Amino acid sequence: MRKSNQFTAISFFLLAMMLVPSIGKAEDTWRGMATFDPVSIPVGGQTASFGAQIGAYRNVHDYVMAGFGVGITEVWNFKSRPALPLFVGLHAEDFSESFTPTFDFQFGYSFNTKSFDYSTLYINPMVGVRFNRIGLSVGYLGGIAPQLEHSKWSSSINIRLAYYFGYHATRMSRSLSHLSFMAEASLDMPLGAKKNNVSLGVGGGLNIGLMWNATDEFEMGPIAGFHPMHTTEEFDGFKDSYSDMWALFALRGRYRFRDVSVGDKLYPWAQLDLGYAGGGDYMMSSFYWSPAVGVSYDVRDGKSSIDLGLGFNTFKVKSGAYGDDDFSAGCLRISLGYSF
Repeated sequence: MRKSNQFTAISFFLLAMMLVPSIGKAEDTWRGMATFDPVSIPVGGQTASFGAQIGAYRNVHDYVMAGFGVGITEVWNFKSRPALPLFVGLHAEDFSESFTPTFDFQFGYSFNTKSFDYSTLYINPMVGVRFNRIGLSVGYLGGIAPQLEHSKWSSSINIRLAYYFGYHATRMSRSLSHLSFMAEASLDMPLGAKKNNVSLGVGGGLNIGLMWNATDEFEMGPIAGFHPMHTTEEFDGFKDSYSDMWALFALRGRYRFRDVSVGDKLYPWAQLDLGYAGGGDYMMSSFYWSPAVGVSYDVRDGKSSIDLGLGFNTFKVKSGAYGDDDFSAGCLRISLGYSF
């Protein structure tokens, strides 16, 4: 049985972590964080590793900021090629104090440059302290390689040194003020997704994105998502069920019809996603397109919105002993998101 249910729990836990703190009052302030992990000690006897990251964060609450970043990691004996983690994260502290406890939570995907099959989906909660612009923290680093059928969950303890910068306005921080984050959960309902020995059931998923607000009405930016889906396969009267997973990477464009709002709060929108989707045992990698319409409700004086949408996309499903009887299926998607 696949372990995609673990990914589902992690994804929706991340969504809850991102949505709950973002409802409070916040300043539109961006900060930077450069970190160095001198040691990450695996639980199980593997070789220790080290790494560095850089991230950009924006305040979403008086005590919380959310952001994204990139890094590089390598094992101590240098007998492997470096991995490149991409992540989104939360950072909590009392920003008004020179000495304060801190909490971090990262969720990301670490690309193995030697073999993509060993790339890992990971989480990294950490606790620590900050003194002025220097931070020290310790945390748990757990991950799994979703491409490998028998991959096991790995665990490590990592130590992190951090340097904080960007606490004053710069040209870059003013430019970054046009960016916003997006997180949405979806219910995916395949239509006509059954042929021969393969049928796809109802699934779900999580999309996250970084949007550039070109105008008050139009925004665009990259999104990425993980979508577990229940799959049933029949052979000689026997049924076997799997929790399959597919991923998407796309460019999203959304137009908000604020001119037809109700009470300057509720208004319709339309969007289009174009990109790539694939993965799992039965989803074929292919061009991804998905139009959607919906309504938004502005909160926090219009700085954030709750977005309810209805969309559609198509994909190809592998079928037949040698994939010689593939078929196309549609998917109706209901989404609930938060933009901030």
